[in-house]
Amino acid sequence: MSKERRIYRRKLVNAKVLLIHPAIGQFQTYTHDISNGGVFVLLQKLPDLPLATELDMHLLDSEQDDIVFKMIIARMDKFGLGLKFLGYEKNGKFYTIQTLGKKG
Repeated sequence: MSKERRIYRRKLVNAKVLLIHPAIGQFQTYTHDISNGGVFVLLQKLPDLPLATELDMHLLDSEQDDIVFKMIIARMDKFGLGLKFLGYEKNGKFYTIQTLGKKG
């Protein structure tokens, strides 16, 4: 049995997301799980993007769907993509993911 390497606990969440990248355009799908470090999105067909590709993600079910999450492909398998949070953008300004939800 392999040792658990995850830093953050995952929570099963079925949320609608929009992935955006110049090579694939806009692609709507759903999450499988989410943690403080990233999200796993379910895909029936994997896009032709290599590991470490950066892309944007919108949480469409969120009250703050104007937030653009900056993501990077950390892993992929036959079910979808593991995306790591790099940060987020709101009103044209970039923030670290650690500031999300904190009152300024």
